[in-house]
Amino acid sequence: MAHRGPDADGFLVTMKLRLGIAACPSSTCLPHANQPFTDNSGRFVMVFNGEMYNYEEVKPLIDGYAFHTTGDTEVLIAAYAKWGPDCLRHFRGMFSIAIWDKQEKEIFLCP
Repeated sequence: MAHRGPDADGFLVTMKLRLGIAACPSSTCLPHANQPFTDNSGRFVMVFNGEMYNYEEVKPLIDGYAFHTTGDTEVLIAAYAKWGPDCLRHFRGMFSIAIWDKQEKEIFLCP
C-alpha cells in the first residue's frame, strides 16, 4: 500500500507475542508523526486512521505530556496514556485506532 503514497509507512512486529501492526497513514502532522507512533514513555505504540476533529481542544487537557508534533496523532496517544480507554469520551471525529501496551501486553482496538 505504501506505493500509493504520498505519506509514510511503517510497522511493528513482536515475534514473542506474534503481534504485528502496520500503517500507511495520511496524517495532519507528518512527517514527525510517522506510524506506528510511540508515546513519550515508549510504553504505547499506536496506528491510527482517520481524523480527530477536536484534537486542539483536547490537547490542553493533557497536562504533563511534552508534545513534539502539532497534529491529532500525538494527541490521541497522549490522551490514551492519560485516560486509557476513557479517552474516547473526549474525541470527536471519524477514525479507527489500535494501541499496543508494551507493559501490559494488551491491545486496545477502536474500530
